[in-house]
Amino acid sequence: MRRCRGGRREMSEDPAQKRPSVVSVRAVVFDYGEVLCHPPTTQDMERMAAVVGIPTEIFRVLYSDRGRYDRGDVTAAVYWSKVASGAGVRVNDKTLEQLRDWDRARIESCRQRRTPTDD
Repeated sequence: MRRCRGGRREMSEDPAQKRPSVVSVRAVVFDYGEVLCHPPTTQDMERMAAVVGIPTEIFRVLYSDRGRYDRGDVTAAVYWSKVASGAGVRVNDKTLEQLRDWDRARIESCRQRRTPTDD
């Protein structure tokens, strides 16, 4: 890229950079309503609530406000810090990492299940 008048950027004259990349997509799956990936179990919620140090019922309400996090609009650290601060609690980096890892493991376990279309 190079700068043009007015600060705009312009593509290089290199023909290799002008070629569109080709992406082969076989399917796009949207999981509305937690059909494929189920919500956290009671045990999952209890474990995460205990780490944050709040009652499970309060944790469940705070946890459910995941829209921005699930869309990737905020980082795991921002999301989990908001969950904790919603209950008036501050959590350290180690706790944030643990919550993120547990949540990620739960979601990954959904991805690893085979479906009839996997054959």
